[in-house]
Amino acid sequence: SGTDVYAGGAFVSAGGFMSNAHKVARWDGTAWHALGPGLDKNVSAVAVSGSNIYVGGTFHDAGGVLNADNIARWDGANWHALGNGLSDGVWDIAVSGSDVYAGGKFENAGGIANADYIAHWDGSSWNALGLGVDAEVFAITVFGTDVYVGGSFKNGGGKPGADYIARWDGSAWHALGSGLNLAVQSIAVSGTDVFVGGKFSDAGGIEKADYVTRWDGSSWHALGSGLDSWVYAIAVSGSDVYAGGYFTDAGGNPHADKVARWDGLTWHALFPGLNDNVFALAVSGSDVYIGGNFIDAAGITKADRIVRWGKASPLYLPIILSKN
Repeated sequence: SGTDVYAGGAFVSAGGFMSNAHKVARWDGTAWHALGPGLDKNVSAVAVSGSNIYVGGTFHDAGGVLNADNIARWDGANWHALGNGLSDGVWDIAVSGSDVYAGGKFENAGGIANADYIAHWDGSSWNALGLGVDAEVFAITVFGTDVYVGGSFKNGGGKPGADYIARWDGSAWHALGSGLNLAVQSIAVSGTDVFVGGKFSDAGGIEKADYVTRWDGSSWHALGSGLDSWVYAIAVSGSDVYAGGYFTDAGGNPHADKVARWDGLTWHALFPGLNDNVFALAVSGSDVYIGGNFIDAAGITKADRIVRWGKASPLYLPIILSKN
């Protein structure tokens, strides 16, 4: 959001805010800032829409606001509940205008039947997306009128083949080909391409579509020879696709540890890689912000859990998020 970067997780301090930066914090390019008194338990999802910051996780207290269970909104000064909150963990949030989509482990959002694991907040109430899905949702991306949803579900919206990933067009669910064979953890859309990362090893029967794949609107495609382990985060910027996760090899590149860049033809390392798993990626201009379990990226002290990679000058730069 402008020059601001929002981080959520299990941390209890950021850049010296020992008492307030609980589980969520804002980086303005120079310093960390707390969001009020923070949250009481872990944050798994952050989505920005103008001056509103939507946060999801497993918390029950957002600045002392009642009913801010597992999801809340920060308006720049205060925390707000979304209705009566949600009954269980929220793993991802996507925002489009006044529409907020939440996915996770919850059921019956707002008391609405079928508002299970995925639900839509319209600014005043929770709504189901048709028949919903039958198991946890880990990834949501909105593109135009389409909402792409990934997780551990099968037959999303009751559609055969909508396994682990499905598309909601505002009124009906659609399968993406024959779906995937294991959970989806991240989705990013660029034009007609949908990039998907997760735990799967089969996308439409395409060889090497392991852990990361591309849907072009009608077929699944491999990205080179794929990756060697799970993908938890994907971000797209122009012709570049960034992937982060558990892997230590991308397309045969042995330096692509935990994070890598696909340029449409080849995988590249963000040399020299990271020393532990990546769970979040965001791109702003030529900068890539990376979050995960790593410490001391490329030997840079204090580059713990979150770091900035500059494509124009390829170095990891610390932004100092303290350890848990």
